[in-house]
Amino acid sequence: MRMRQLLGVLTALTLGLGAAAGAGAAEGRIEINQAVVDAAGGFPFLIIEPGSYVLTGDIVVPGDTTAIELRASGIDLDLNGFAISGPAVCFIGCPTGASSGVMRPALFPLLQGGSLTRIHGGRIQGFTGDCVQLADNSQVENVIVSNCGGSGIVLRNGGRAQGNTIGPVGEAGLRFEGTGNVFAHNVLTLVRENGAGDAVEGMAKETAGNSCPDSSCGGSRLPRFYLESSDPNKADGSEARSVCAPGFHMASFWEIRDPTALRYDHTLGRSQAVPDPAGPPVPDAGWVRTGGDSNPGTLPGAIPGQANCNGYTSNALEHRGTRVSLHDDWTAAPAFPSNILPWVPTLSPCSFNNPVWCVED
Repeated sequence: MRMRQLLGVLTALTLGLGAAAGAGAAEGRIEINQAVVDAAGGFPFLIIEPGSYVLTGDIVVPGDTTAIELRASGIDLDLNGFAISGPAVCFIGCPTGASSGVMRPALFPLLQGGSLTRIHGGRIQGFTGDCVQLADNSQVENVIVSNCGGSGIVLRNGGRAQGNTIGPVGEAGLRFEGTGNVFAHNVLTLVRENGAGDAVEGMAKETAGNSCPDSSCGGSRLPRFYLESSDPNKADGSEARSVCAPGFHMASFWEIRDPTALRYDHTLGRSQAVPDPAGPPVPDAGWVRTGGDSNPGTLPGAIPGQANCNGYTSNALEHRGTRVSLHDDWTAAPAFPSNILPWVPTLSPCSFNNPVWCVED
């Protein structure tokens, strides 16, 4: 099947798709429609050369399989007002699986990066995985995505999502992986149909207004924080400043004191189990910067809020650093009296491994 698909695509490229190509071929664009897909061997339809492609009719995928795989960079795919449709429908949740509308498969890591890939101007719907899943330096513009069990649009480093309408989908409406991503003028509705989480997930700059059903976009987009989730814990007092993900740094307590002014990133951080996996965990404690001068925190005079492993450069057993956790009993005073509730401060030897509180840059 794969060989027939490859031969079919190469034949289509070589012959300009024959009579079906028509004006599209004359304009230097390769046409894609149901007949072209069938002639190439069916789904997934493989685009293996950079260039300009245009849909000239709706494409319907009869089973749970990906519609189009992009196996090159430098592709412009104009949906031309048409739809790429699979059989999935969201109703009291969305069916889950691995099929996508348009994707760059993970088995082609060398194709990450490279020249721009762009998809625009149509509809992608009805897949059990992500509706659109692309690699580095990709754009999705003016596309309606819906009825997918995964996320609506997934972009990696240097991605751009603009003017899209997204939902219903089972996971995030927009998911960004890596850095350098931007998004603007998107409308997200009925996202996270299969569970809790943010409508917009990952690292991206909002360059213009978007509409979301939560605080992950729009004027109320809040900075993210999380409790580093490595297992086993890996940060002693001298390592604490280096474990946060790119785009985050080890938090000063004063940056996270008011959790209502932040969004907890459960995809990066520790989460409690059901029933509230999306919020910050209690009573897990993590290293936090004090905002004060370097202090070894040597006993017996070490004080939470002052002791900081010499500015978190020391992993000596005799030194102490400050940890904070959210109080887990609303009806009782904490074991260690605190005037910074809901947070409770404690000391830990700098030689001990602890999680780290991280906050967005």
